[in-house]
This record gives sequence, structure tokens and C-alpha cells, in this order.
Amino acid sequence: MHGTVERPVVEGLWQSRTAGDIVLASTPPYMLGGWLPMGIPLIGALLEQDGITSRVVRFQDAPSNPPPQIVDLVYDTLYRDPSIDSRLSRIRQIADGDGEFFNLILTRLLAGPERVFGLSAWRMNADVTLEIARRLKEQRPDALVIVGGPEASEGTSDFFQDWIDVVVWGSAESVVVSVIRAMLDRRPGEAAAWTNVWVNPKHARADRSPLPPPEQPPIPRIDYTTLVPLQVGAANPSLPLMLNLGCPFRCGFCPNTTIYPEMGWGSPQRVVDEMVEIMRIWAELHPPGEAPQIELQLCDAALNGNPGQFDQLCDAMIAADWPIRPSVGTLLVIDKRMTRERSERTIAAGLHHAFFGLESANPRLRRLMKKPGKKEEIAVALRVCRDAGFDRSLGMGIIVGWPDETEEEFYETVEFLDWSLGLGVINSVTVTPLIRTPGMMDPTLMEGAAGEARGLLWQMPTPGGSPNVRARRVFHAIDHFRGLVPVSSSIPHEIIAKSMLNPGTEVFWDGWHARNTVDDAGAARQLVANASGDAKDDANPLVETMASETDSTADGGVVTPPHAAQDAHVANGNGGIHGEPVDVHVSERTLVGRGESIVLRLDRTPGALGFARVGDHALSYIGSDIPAPLRTVVLSVGRVVRELPTAPDAADEAWGAIARIVENLAPDINLVD
Repeated sequence: MHGTVERPVVEGLWQSRTAGDIVLASTPPYMLGGWLPMGIPLIGALLEQDGITSRVVRFQDAPSNPPPQIVDLVYDTLYRDPSIDSRLSRIRQIADGDGEFFNLILTRLLAGPERVFGLSAWRMNADVTLEIARRLKEQRPDALVIVGGPEASEGTSDFFQDWIDVVVWGSAESVVVSVIRAMLDRRPGEAAAWTNVWVNPKHARADRSPLPPPEQPPIPRIDYTTLVPLQVGAANPSLPLMLNLGCPFRCGFCPNTTIYPEMGWGSPQRVVDEMVEIMRIWAELHPPGEAPQIELQLCDAALNGNPGQFDQLCDAMIAADWPIRPSVGTLLVIDKRMTRERSERTIAAGLHHAFFGLESANPRLRRLMKKPGKKEEIAVALRVCRDAGFDRSLGMGIIVGWPDETEEEFYETVEFLDWSLGLGVINSVTVTPLIRTPGMMDPTLMEGAAGEARGLLWQMPTPGGSPNVRARRVFHAIDHFRGLVPVSSSIPHEIIAKSMLNPGTEVFWDGWHARNTVDDAGAARQLVANASGDAKDDANPLVETMASETDSTADGGVVTPPHAAQDAHVANGNGGIHGEPVDVHVSERTLVGRGESIVLRLDRTPGALGFARVGDHALSYIGSDIPAPLRTVVLSVGRVVRELPTAPDAADEAWGAIARIVENLAPDINLVD
């Protein structure tokens, strides 16, 4: 249907239509995520079935790089436990002092005639969402504001504010149509019919006891026609898709099932039809052969959780008539379900560029985490993936500091990663200290914990219960793997060092951040040899032990989703061999702006490592971490350069391409010689 429609090339679109019945938006900052969460197209499709149109608004231009004081507040909200009163006071002061950021958001929200606004709240944008909602009501007093999203489920009471009319938590899909219909009819009190809906007391409530939400409706076919043009000209074009609603697993640390208490199974063919539609529209929006790469992000926490369904998805993707092939990102579970046949099918479908949450290799901790799949089964599966052709295509994440994780158990995970990297399958490692959240699936996990009720600073009299111990384990892992693979924490290093380490060591850690790390080139070359097959698996007895205890052809079983920090493996870490330039193969430029600077390096030396490649060059940065004000820009550069339609080989041309990317991303930042 959409293939016959002529669409001109457009740039800078920021709304899906000029007017609708309701505005749907997710405010910045987005940090490592995209501007469009999956909930917005899903809710829009459900409303569309009932004849309700939505105007989707994006704020990707200036707000893609929020003011530094907002970033500081976001980090406090994400990783500490400030009171809601202090957060509201702080964000209001920031808004009063920096009107441009907030005015752009409000201007776009209020550009149409709508009187109902739906805002998607995540922990990272919760403070901005609260302040934007308050200012929106000031400028349009008759507006009705509804807040949903993950943070509406985890921090529900934070949104019980006078300027917010309705909050929906848990599975919103089953009630959203009736709630929005009540708001459009100017009878918001009727939204209180459901137990997972809060209605501001100033609205008259329905005269009946609230009912549990009904069963989830079938996942609708999402029409991306009006959403794809919003990505034209974007630095990192990306659209979310979803196979299933919710997660079938119950990992103790994860809030996924708290947000989605029921599992809604979807159709593989529906998702593939949506993907093909997106790529057809994307191709039509650009001159022939000039469409840049766009990433389609499959948002399922465990895409292959149901092996039979996953096979159907792969087969449908293989058989699809693609106008142009997309780049697809997803999260996979690596265990005995990854047979040789399924691994080859995964590669053929283009789903092997994925992230896998190992979390821990220790059998006892994996049982406590409710992570199915034995260490031996994972080891065999990684070898199967290697043999099938997974070539540095998997990011792997671990969680450091389960409350009673001993040093021996921590090093068991490190040893497993030592072995895994030698296979040549892993392209990055993310190390995350265990974060305390109210939505953890295991209510006993933090029982008796002292310290802050949310974030990094919880304390228990156990081997992993000290923030200091957890921070040192994170930094040990980063130092251990640096130079062999891009590795970092999903949490900025300076946040970990300043908040979790005992006082009195600041001088040392300032030096740790400032020094130029020189990796062992011999170790890097050995990794390349291992990945290319020049080194034999039987050189490591751990491999033989694992392989002998597991049937690599076994199928089935139950597995668990990767950790929530799924995006952190993308261009997030110290990737490359650092130190002084040694020959003409190495060149450097300095990224300067916002009171900070960081040196970027292009290295054409054979085997050079980095967080991205530009033609024949590895792109890395000097130092152990990225300054917070520059973090979003550096990570975005890493993503964009990997998607250049033609990658320049000459260093000057490569730097020119990077400079243009930086200019488009952040005009206030310069790349200088």
C-alpha cells in the first residue's frame, strides 16, 4: 500500500502530523537510548484502532545534548536516592536558568490544538518530564496530562503532583484506550475505574470500586508511515520494534516483569512486515542508493526466549523481500538453545549482532539470580556460535556485587570471560555494579540492606555488600580487559569513583582517570590470533571441561533476559591501544567544548582496536573515561561512523567525516588539531 506513495526527501521533521487527538512524547535526556521508546508507537497503534489519532513529537535537535546541570541531576536520580522534593526544586532552578532547552520542548508540544498529552517517563527523563508537565499546564491550563512508562511503574508516587491528571502503571496497554477516551471526553474521573490508574483527586472520581485491568489486547500491527520520516537527517536513525510484550522470565534483579506482569505473545510475521515497511519507506525518502543505514531495535528482553517462535522470526526475515537490508540490534540468550542450525539461521537473518547478559558465571549465583542455563551450557553455545560464524558480534554484560558474591565467585566470572574472549565472538564487555531498584523481581534480594533505598550505595554485611568493594571490582574488570576488547561500565566511571569508593583515595583515582593507558600489544595480537583460529581451544583446559559436560545439540530450556543496561555495549568504553603515537599510522584530534576535552585517536596499525572503525582506522579515545558533558557526543560519533555509507581510508578524510558528524550532533563542540 505504501510502496506507491511518492515522498519527497525531507529534513528536520519533528512531528508525525500537524494535529491529532492526543500528543505522545518522551522528553529528553535520552542518554544512550533513542528518542522514541517502544511504548509510544504501541500505544499509538492501540488508540488508532479505536479511531483516536496521535501526534508524535520528537525533540532530537537541541535537546539531544542537554545542559550539563541536567546531566548531573540525571546521574543523581539514576544512581542515588534524592527525595522527590529536592529533585523538583533542582529541576525548577535549572529550567529557570536555562530557558532554551525547555522552551523548545514546550513549543513543540504545544504547536497543535490538542488538549490531552501523554508523556512516557523513564528514570533518566523523569525530572524533566515532571517540570515540562508543570510548565505545560501553566501555558495551557485546560490541558490534561497523563504519565506512563517504566518509571510510572517503579516511582509511581513521584508523579502524584497537582499538575498531573492521570498516572498509569504496570501493563497500560489493556486500559489505555478507555483512559484516553475518558480524558478526551473531559471526564478524567472515569479513568479511576482501574486499579493501575491514579487520577488526581481534584477530578471527580467514578462512583464505583476500581477493577483489576483487563487482559492485554493482541499486539496490533503498527503503522510506521508517519514515524519513519522523523528519522531523516538524524545522526543515529533508529526505530524500535517488538515481537512480544513483556518477558517470560523472573530474574531477581530485573524490574521487567514488575512493569509487565503478564506475557503477551506476538506474531513473527507481523514484526517482519513492519520492518519491511520501514525499510521501503526509508528507501523512498532518499535518492536511489543514498539511504543511510537505519537501525531497527528489537526491544524484546529475550528475543529467542521461545526457540520455536524465534525460528519463525528468522525464517520470515530470511524470506522477506527487503528494499534495503536494515541493521538490527537485539538481545539474545546464549545457552543450549543456540544449536548449530539455529546459530546459522540467526546469522542468515541478520540477528547475530546482539547483546547477551551473562551477569555471573558462578553456578550458585546464577541460581540465586534465577538465570537458567549452566555455565557449561553457555560455554558450549559460545563455541557453537563461533563455529557458525558469529565474528565479534556479541556484546556481553556482567553484574558485579551480588550481595553475597565472594572474591572467588567474582574471579570465576572474570576467568570465564578470559576464555570467552579467546573465541573471537565477543566484541565488548559491560561491567555494572548491582543497582538497587524498587522493582526488583526478588523481594528478598535487598532484605535488611542499609544505606540508600535506591541506586548504588546500598550496604549489607556480606562479601559484596560494600559499595567500596563493588566499585573496586568494576575497575579491576575494566583494567583487566582493556586493550583486548572495548570494556567499561554502563555507569560513568567518575560517578562510581566519587560515590562508591571510600574517602581518602581521591588522588589515586584522579590519576587513574587522567593517565593514558598503554595496553599490551602482544596480548592484543594474541586475541586476534585466537579469533582467527590460529590458536587452539584445547590450549585452555577450561574449554575441554565445559565441552565434555554438555550436549551442544540440546534444545529447549528456559532462559532469562540480559541486564537492563543493554545499550551500554554500543561504543561505550576505552577501545584501542593508547599511548604516544608511534608512527604515521596514528593520528589524534582533540574534542573540545562544554568546559571539557578528550583526545580521539585514529590508528591504522594492523590489529588496532577501538570502539568503532572509520575505513581502515580504529577510532579510540585517550584516557580511562569520557568526561560526562562530552559522553553523549562521543558515543554518538561511535555509532554514526559505523553507519557511514562509504568509509574513507585516508586519515584526513576520516577526520573530516568525524568533524562533520560532531558539527551536526553538537555545534557547541569542536574537533581541533
